[in-house]
Amino acid sequence: KNHPETGMCYERIANVFVEKRQLKNALLNIDFALSAFKYDESSVLTSRILPDIQLMEVLDSKAKIHQLLYEELGDLKHLTFSNHTYDILIKLINKFRISYKEDRSKEILADQFYHVYDKSIEVSYLFYEKTCDPAFLHEAFTRSENSSSLVLLEALRNSKAKKFAGIPDSLLSKEHQLKLDITYFEKQKHEEEEKEDKEKEVNK
Repeated sequence: KNHPETGMCYERIANVFVEKRQLKNALLNIDFALSAFKYDESSVLTSRILPDIQLMEVLDSKAKIHQLLYEELGDLKHLTFSNHTYDILIKLINKFRISYKEDRSKEILADQFYHVYDKSIEVSYLFYEKTCDPAFLHEAFTRSENSSSLVLLEALRNSKAKKFAGIPDSLLSKEHQLKLDITYFEKQKHEEEEKEDKEKEVNK
C-alpha cells in the first residue's frame, strides 16, 4: 500500500538492518519506503507544497546508508548518492525555513535536521580526499557557510522583529539570558540522565 505510514514502517525496518550492518538490505527497504511515499525528486523540489517531514527523514536515512556503504565497500557511487541526497535535503530544509513563520516551528526543524549540514560537509570532504577535486572542497566550505548563515539569519530576523514590535532592549537581553540558562540546565539534565542510565547498566 502506498502510504506514509507504510513508508515509515519500511524506514524502521531499514534502521534495524543498519544496526545489524546489513546495509544492502537496509537500502532496499529505504527504496521501498520512498516508493510508499510516491517520491519523485523533481516534483518535490519544484512543488509549492511543502514535503512531508517523514519523507525527509527517509531521505536522511538514505544518505546515511549510502555513506556507510561507501565506507564499507569503497565504491564511489555510494558517496555520489549520499552527496546528492544531502543536497536535496538542504534544499527542502530551506523551503521549510522560508515558509515557517513561528519560531518554535523553526526550532523543531533545526533540532531534527541541523545535523544534515554537518553530514553533508563530511561527505563533501570525503569526496575531496578521494578525488583531490577542489570543487568538493569548495562545496564543503559553501555548505559550512550556509549552515552558519542560517543560524545568524534567523537570529537577526528574530531580533529585528522584536525590536520593531517595540520590545525594550532590556527585556530582549533578559530573554536571551533565560534561553542560555534553559539550554545550560537542559544539558545538565541530559548528562545526569545519561550518567544514571550508565550506572543502571553497570548494576544489572
